[in-house]
Amino acid sequence: MGASIGISEALKVRLAAFKKTYGLPTYEHTLNVMLNYFAEVGDDPTNPQFTAKAQMVKMNKRLDQVVRFIRVFEKQKLQPVLDELVKQSRHMLEVMPSGATVAAKADVEELEELLQDLPTHKELTDVVMKIYDTLNLRQDGRKHA
Repeated sequence: MGASIGISEALKVRLAAFKKTYGLPTYEHTLNVMLNYFAEVGDDPTNPQFTAKAQMVKMNKRLDQVVRFIRVFEKQKLQPVLDELVKQSRHMLEVMPSGATVAAKADVEELEELLQDLPTHKELTDVVMKIYDTLNLRQDGRKHA
């Protein structure tokens, strides 16, 4: 038979409510579950500053900082680059000789369309590489023409 421990009536009521909430069969099992939780999670029940919940709040704040940084970076760095690429593609369409092939004009128009919707850094990189490849192909075509 197990040992008894003395607890206040108020604590017994709280323990009974916890036991009922989680469908635990006995007080012993309830206390065992609680102690196992603290052992597994590593929370210090005497220091609420280091609970899983407190750590999540800290991580969420840090994540918010990262998201704000990304948004500022997009506005201050990426968007001006995209705007310049759109401007250059429009300029290329304007200055392209009237004898330029329809395919060459279509390539520039396609580049302009691609530049309009670039929400991520990866997509920006992909478009820049497509522009580079397209310009290289066009230059290679002119050399051989």
